[in-house]
Amino acid sequence: MHLSSLDKMRYFREKYLSDMEDRELSILDLGSTAIGGSYRSIFEEEKWKYAGLDLFSGENVDIVLSDPYNWLEIESNSIDVFISGQTFEHIEYFWKTMLEISRVLKPEGLCCIIAPSGGPEHKYPVDCWRFYPDGFKALARYAKLDVLEVSTQWESQGYGDGSDMWADTMLVARKPEIKNHVNGLHIYERDVNIDSGDSLSKIIKYIVPNTRVMELGPATGYLTKYMKEELNCSIDCVEISPEMAEKAKVYCDNMLIANIDEIKLEDHFQGKTYDYIILADVLEHLKEGEKTLNSCRKLLKENGKCIISVPNIAHASIIGSLLKGRFEYTDDGLLDRTHLRFFTRNSIKTLLSQCRFSIEKIEVLQKLPEDTEIADSLIDLPVSIQNEIYNIQDSLTYQFIIICTQAGKDKFENEKIQQDRTVADLRKTFIMGLNERVVETETALSHAQNLAHERLNEISKYEKELKYAQSLTHERLNEISKYEKELKYAQSLTHERLNEISKYEKELKYAQTLAYERLDKISELENRLCKTEKELKYAQTLAYERLNEIVENQKNITQLTDIIKSYQEHPFYKIYKKIKKINNIKK
Repeated sequence: MHLSSLDKMRYFREKYLSDMEDRELSILDLGSTAIGGSYRSIFEEEKWKYAGLDLFSGENVDIVLSDPYNWLEIESNSIDVFISGQTFEHIEYFWKTMLEISRVLKPEGLCCIIAPSGGPEHKYPVDCWRFYPDGFKALARYAKLDVLEVSTQWESQGYGDGSDMWADTMLVARKPEIKNHVNGLHIYERDVNIDSGDSLSKIIKYIVPNTRVMELGPATGYLTKYMKEELNCSIDCVEISPEMAEKAKVYCDNMLIANIDEIKLEDHFQGKTYDYIILADVLEHLKEGEKTLNSCRKLLKENGKCIISVPNIAHASIIGSLLKGRFEYTDDGLLDRTHLRFFTRNSIKTLLSQCRFSIEKIEVLQKLPEDTEIADSLIDLPVSIQNEIYNIQDSLTYQFIIICTQAGKDKFENEKIQQDRTVADLRKTFIMGLNERVVETETALSHAQNLAHERLNEISKYEKELKYAQSLTHERLNEISKYEKELKYAQSLTHERLNEISKYEKELKYAQTLAYERLDKISELENRLCKTEKELKYAQTLAYERLNEIVENQKNITQLTDIIKSYQEHPFYKIYKKIKKINNIKK
């Protein structure tokens, strides 16, 4: 954890959470293991609950994930603030992580993610990505989060630990509040396009113009409007939401605002019968579906049709979610949070049969799992399991559109008798088959016991190998911990050496400057020495001349001395000395 990241998280806390210190907040930190520091101290408030989240236990880790992309340990819509720093670059499939963040955040919950846009490779245990502002914006949109702020620290801020080199990018986003709800009811809005191939377009093609229609649960009247304006139908409606009924009533002859579960339709529409009664995505919202269907049967004309659409709970996306231990409601779709009942092909057929309806036709609307509101349900499941799911009947059926008529009493009794006979025949066949299977089972059991004995021996062997592998894993983890410490020490030494190298480079430059100055002085001294040598030679020449003169003078002196000596021996000199002596005596 470097200094620039800590500063950015403090900025997030001050700007977005400073006015929430008196509120209870749940704060979840992904990648929380303390490596050179953590964010925990930044979020220390009496009413705040900080929890560290990571893949392995360690310092500052409160929750250990069993799956990096499927957080079974964290409930949906349970976290107020989600934070993560210096982690996303190490996540191989970070977009899956972003979907989990969106899932666990409460509506209007905040998330702050900090990740580098630059810097050298640093594997913990992998280093996969770098992030720019546009990338974080796209990631937020993918997870259906609203971007509040995103920025990259492009300029150096002079951090002492060198953390400027990472040029961190910070994303602040919010999970939007649940919209389209009034007084606890979801407001449904759709468009009708007969060429779209959706459930509404399939329903419309069965409606004959200029007929009488009852529509239960018209919502805001999108289907009602089409039948009125395009098919000139006469329409009566029942809607629970006054707000939606207000929009739909302009397209119908009569609008009854009521809870369908709490009324008998035949009491409110006495003397009326209808060519069509439509329950488009309505049955799954009712507690008393049987009562409503029986009322619909009574209000149908003799050849009238009841048109029903219901979602298929056996869709592949639901099966995949269940295999992952998930059953999470959404704002709409297969697991709309307002659904009270769930249907498969057989269960809706059984319900209609019990309510004395005869099914003319069942159409289906198909969708791949990735095209539904649970797009990630099959991700990470083995291909073999995905293939098994796709081989299940109706695994790609998103909705059933059922066209049915009221079954007459005779027809209903005949169907019931035929059904009873079929059941008896099936039971007889089943019992006969059981006898054959008993023999087969006994043989298979003997074979299975032998196999079980072999498997137990193999399991014992594998358990020993597993214990050995666990022991090796523990040793490797200890080695990794040791190497991480050595790496930190090496990084510290490297930083010191870089500082020393910088110091030596400065001293080298100074030494080079001094060397150039010394070279200039040496050059000057060489010039002066050359001049001195010339002067010395000249002095030597003069000295030789003077010596010659001295020798010549010495010769002259010798001659003069000889002359003086010869003069002293002269008789006159002796007379001179005597006269001088006499004079001295006189004195």
